[in-house]
Amino acid sequence: MILKWVGRFVYIILVMFSALYIIQIGYISRNNAYYVNEVMDHWNERDTYLNGISTLQYLDYYQEDPIYTYSTRDNGGVDGGTNFELSIHAVGITYNDIFYDGFLVFINNVEIYENGSLVEDPILKLTANLSDATILIDDTYENQGSVVFDPQSESYYGNTPALMLFDIAGNLINDNGTEDDTSDDILASLAKLTIDYSNRSTDEDAGTYIFNSDVTGGSPLFVGANGTVNDGAIYTATDLVVEASDYQLSNQFVGDELSDADVQALGLNDQHGDVSDYNGEIWRIMVFYVLAVAVITYFLFFHKIVRAKYLDKKAASQTNSNVVEAEVEPIFKDAPAEDKEDGK
Repeated sequence: MILKWVGRFVYIILVMFSALYIIQIGYISRNNAYYVNEVMDHWNERDTYLNGISTLQYLDYYQEDPIYTYSTRDNGGVDGGTNFELSIHAVGITYNDIFYDGFLVFINNVEIYENGSLVEDPILKLTANLSDATILIDDTYENQGSVVFDPQSESYYGNTPALMLFDIAGNLINDNGTEDDTSDDILASLAKLTIDYSNRSTDEDAGTYIFNSDVTGGSPLFVGANGTVNDGAIYTATDLVVEASDYQLSNQFVGDELSDADVQALGLNDQHGDVSDYNGEIWRIMVFYVLAVAVITYFLFFHKIVRAKYLDKKAASQTNSNVVEAEVEPIFKDAPAEDKEDGK
């Protein structure tokens, strides 16, 4: 009996934890639906796309005027040739009730030509090299981080033409394992930015995209740094500078928290899209989960009981139908009337 109740308790715990996971899937499904319908097709409309990123990443704001811009058309590019636009924006986010400054690298209006032909929906990889090893990857601090973007993908998570870095431990900060003591924290800066592309060709053995086509001599699309750039690339920039003072806008807030006055004075966009229109995705998944749990629960705990009662009822019904009522002679009965000769 005890083992039976332990099993039931374990089952309830599993259902509860599974529900949390299913809810998370529901939110992901909702956000992906918002991305596909409201954001995906607006990649080349910077403000619309950045608003979508801000909404889905729960940013407090992004600064509309970029810290840094690079347009190939202003740097040797021509219409009908390989082109793109790059912009870096200050952003802010609140995580666990703590505000963090950061910056966002965004690329759009991409046109890549190989042998005079436009590459359809090229895969892009944005790689940031930092001045110090502050990016925590698999318990190891590294000085390089990257994101990959597939314009055809309808999944927003892990797929974006934007790379974000924040003043947080494991990102732009190496706290040397001491969260409370910030005296020895290392704050990294952007040292180099590389943009690679793939024409969607893949390595058959590894099953991964091949970046930087032989058609272009294996050169990246862009390499930018503050100073000399030795890497070969289709485009290079030697004036890529992002100072802490450029993106640490919280130092300029009037008070301790972001206010409407700060938004106005610093040119911030703190507006967000309405994802609630897609809450049906969450409910759809939850209803399916509840029905699935109900079916599983029935067969685990109630099916045997219901079937046993059904069989007992069926057996009783068959027994009753086979019983033949016996004729019983009455113990007492009226004697037949005697016939009289005179009829009286």
